[in-house]
Amino acid sequence: MSVFSIKERLIFLKKSERATGIVIDIEVNDNEDSITYKPVFQYTAGNHQKYIYKHSGSSNSIRWSIGEEATIAYNPNNPSNGMLLTYWGVFNYSVILMAIAVALIVIGGGYYLAGWVFNKKI
Repeated sequence: MSVFSIKERLIFLKKSERATGIVIDIEVNDNEDSITYKPVFQYTAGNHQKYIYKHSGSSNSIRWSIGEEATIAYNPNNPSNGMLLTYWGVFNYSVILMAIAVALIVIGGGYYLAGWVFNKKI
């Protein structure tokens, strides 16, 4: 699953255009347990229209400041479909899922090899 997600992201990046996004607002999400902050970017696409990108992730501390710039990748056929161009913004949970999969493969392979070495059927 994570391999397909990474493949889709790489295809998106290959076909996308880039724009400079500027943080225009910090959304404050006040839950019962904690307060989190999410940056809101504005970018101008190749068609000279302005679009808003709300970052999907939030943090418990303010990591962006208003006026700060970042690169936004967007689909030229649908410029409102943007993505923050950072490592975590692009590959997010795919990396975590792949790390878990590799660990499970190593454990499963070790179990199989141990059974084979000790001539036991598993």
